[in-house]
Amino acid sequence: MERREFVSVLATLGALGFPEPAHALQPARPEVDSYWAEVPPGATLWGLAVFLADEPVEFTVGAGKNVQTMRGRFDGQRLHEYSWRNSSGTTQRVAVRVRTLAGDRELPPARVKFISEQHVYVAFGQRGIPEKASDRQGSYPYHAVFVGFITFGDRITAA
Repeated sequence: MERREFVSVLATLGALGFPEPAHALQPARPEVDSYWAEVPPGATLWGLAVFLADEPVEFTVGAGKNVQTMRGRFDGQRLHEYSWRNSSGTTQRVAVRVRTLAGDRELPPARVKFISEQHVYVAFGQRGIPEKASDRQGSYPYHAVFVGFITFGDRITAA
């Protein structure tokens, strides 16, 4: 095959296009997984987002179509409350994601600790601690923490 014929065959194939591989047709998965909380029917997930880093951090909490974003940092908005009631008849999953706004980095859940069966403490993003105490600012060792509680009923009655 001559060089000109070879080039014309390549040009023809390029114009026809090639089918996309199966993995290219699927949506890309994020590099960092969300933390998922399961909320029983009729229960409320009450959470507290705690911002521990000097740089701005953003929580995104999604329950179905209800998505809420909370932003803060240690020297500004340190705490933000979150509440969502599962009014459906089935257990629903709520996703919690955290990212830094400076550098747009997703922060993985670095530590998950269950306070009891339905109360959780999730720390996001491991931070380095400067050796000299005078160089330290903010709270360590995480960028942010989400403390979640599952509550049932609309009010607490005194015994």
